[in-house]
Amino acid sequence: MAAVADDLDAVASRLEIEVDSGSRMRLDGETVRWRMAGLDDPRREPWMPFFLTWDVRQDLHPGRARAGHGVRATGIAWVEVRGDAEALRTWLGGDELPIRVTDGEPGIHGVAISTADGELVID
Repeated sequence: MAAVADDLDAVASRLEIEVDSGSRMRLDGETVRWRMAGLDDPRREPWMPFFLTWDVRQDLHPGRARAGHGVRATGIAWVEVRGDAEALRTWLGGDELPIRVTDGEPGIHGVAISTADGELVID
């Protein structure tokens, strides 16, 4: 799971982690670039997000790509995880994300996608 960081360098500085870059070429030949931090950090549990920022024009943003079905997603409503809520708060540095933390075996246990017709829940 990735969390978009408005200021990736500040997040990396706060957590004392490195920022890495990545890219891939789309089928149309355009290159999509991003920067990320925390993916391989040993303090990050698999159910916790790493941090990401896109370095692309708005029209090339992967979130704008058509999915090939009629559901028009407008965003992520929430993600349900099981794990240590305090560790997540510390990792996020006080940023509020739509992550619900519940008890049980650690992991990602559900996601709801916002659509024009309501939430589409994926368990």
